[in-house]
Amino acid sequence: MLVIGEAGLELRRTNAFNLLPGHEKHYVPQSEHLYSVLQPSADDVLFLGKSYEALFDRYEVLQALVFADLYECKAHHIWGPIGRFGWKYASLRGERNPFTSIIEEAEKIKGGWPPIQAGLFRGSYDRFVEVATQYNELLKGLNWW
Repeated sequence: MLVIGEAGLELRRTNAFNLLPGHEKHYVPQSEHLYSVLQPSADDVLFLGKSYEALFDRYEVLQALVFADLYECKAHHIWGPIGRFGWKYASLRGERNPFTSIIEEAEKIKGGWPPIQAGLFRGSYDRFVEVATQYNELLKGLNWW
């Protein structure tokens, strides 16, 4: 499970996950580690094969947006963890990437989108749009890739 909360933020600030073997130069080492550790088990149980990467990206985008929604309520500004989807966003700006795919999917279904129906984003499509728009600005401002 991705480490979130004050302890998780401190691990990110201190670059602790960069100390893991093979992750020394990764921009999102926690995400890369989780991706590689979960893949064998997920594939054994769910037979995901090549779809694993896309599903993992989807999970991370949703996690980041939900975290951003909750964080904004506490800190009064949007922030959410950047995962592997971040470099895909940066390298595929004008093309379909995991972040924009989620946005497009929600836009088609609006209030009927399953995460909204499940009560995420306060059960409001408008709240989702507000969070996603601000998070998009956060992604646009990244220059570490």
